[in-house]
Amino acid sequence: MDALVAFDEETVISGSSDGALRVLSLQPNKLLGVVGEYGEGTPVERLALGWDHRVVASTSHEAAVRLWDLSCLHDESGGEEDGEEGDGGEGEGGQVVEGGA
Repeated sequence: MDALVAFDEETVISGSSDGALRVLSLQPNKLLGVVGEYGEGTPVERLALGWDHRVVASTSHEAAVRLWDLSCLHDESGGEEDGEEGDGGEGEGGQVVEGGA
């Protein structure tokens, strides 16, 4: 695990050297799902959660920031889930925001 951000008191999002962004439950300790993946050989370096917890931003060795949709972690009424389990969905790519040096 190379990067970590708290989603709420019971859930964190991790980024690791395999390029995957995973959603993890703390109590009980288990994998809830995968938000998305960069691909083999592209490690996640940093994560930042959006103010409304609807997106997570990540960076890697690329010169870009990727935004990942977290709607799979919210219930349909717009609030955070109350401990319901799900696969978290699995996205590919994320929205890329080009950055300059």
